[in-house]
Amino acid sequence: MAEALYIADYEDDALRKALSRHRTKPRISALIRAFAAMAQAMEDALIGLASDALFDVATGITLELYGAVIGEVRSGLDDATYRRIIGARVLANQSQGTTDEMIKTLLLLAGDGAEVNHQNLYPASAQFTVITNDPPGSQYLARVGIIMRLAKPAGVSIGGVWAVRVYFGFDADPEALGYNQGQLAFGF
Repeated sequence: MAEALYIADYEDDALRKALSRHRTKPRISALIRAFAAMAQAMEDALIGLASDALFDVATGITLELYGAVIGEVRSGLDDATYRRIIGARVLANQSQGTTDEMIKTLLLLAGDGAEVNHQNLYPASAQFTVITNDPPGSQYLARVGIIMRLAKPAGVSIGGVWAVRVYFGFDADPEALGYNQGQLAFGF
């Protein structure tokens, strides 16, 4: 797609392009400036509309329109989380079911600083483990499960565990925290 060239100085440009004998006449130059100011206002508005409609910067109702196109409702999510859900749904819809595509989808859903591990369980199953700093909510995990089932190949069973780095465990694991300190992992 071609990028639009933004012109920030319509008035000066229009006066430069006017015939030299008209530039010095105050009424004609005022008329040229008036028309150029209207053109500048129109360009500013159109560039603003075009940039607000880009998925990476879309917010509010514009983001909800993207969600409606692919079948994801907002359900109270903030813009950043909803954008991750929509992006992951797009990846899942285009997925051929490869392990790399599924890991990429999970990394997008998990956000920055996440780690995703994968283990094949033959003959037709896979287990994914997502490790993040904060546990997700149960509704978010349900959406992750739905999106990952869309991304997987037909006939393959997948399972997932969403773990946190500060986890609950017993004395045998020196990195684990005890009761009321560590977080539990969740399945999706």
